[in-house]
Amino acid sequence: MPMKPGLPSEPATDDLTVTIEPEIYNPIRLALLRFDLPIKTILGGRGVELHLFQDAWICFDLRLGYKPALAWTGFEAAARGELAGPVRARALLYNSNAQLFVHSVLPELAIRMQGQLRAAYPPGARIVAFPGRS
Repeated sequence: MPMKPGLPSEPATDDLTVTIEPEIYNPIRLALLRFDLPIKTILGGRGVELHLFQDAWICFDLRLGYKPALAWTGFEAAARGELAGPVRARALLYNSNAQLFVHSVLPELAIRMQGQLRAAYPPGARIVAFPGRS
């Protein structure tokens, strides 16, 4: 299978099928729809930087000299019938440290994206239609 352009060029050491719960997936996906891409953010306590694209979320381990640690890709969101359902994806692991945070980075990322969305689109903000448009 050819690699997506945004994925690291080095081969993954492991390829897992993971399930991302909607409370994690939906805020990240909404941020991808609303903000300029790629979205780059550092999760301080973990020492990782994430680069988010529409079709791949790439995690770099800053403690290992900015090396790719893991990437989530192959999201099966198009097949799900509702926003409340989980999303299956592939997790590509690029080093042995990736196993340590493959399931813990995304919840922290979702919280970060929710905060950025609230800051950019505060509660009570509304979208107003332009006159003459339906």
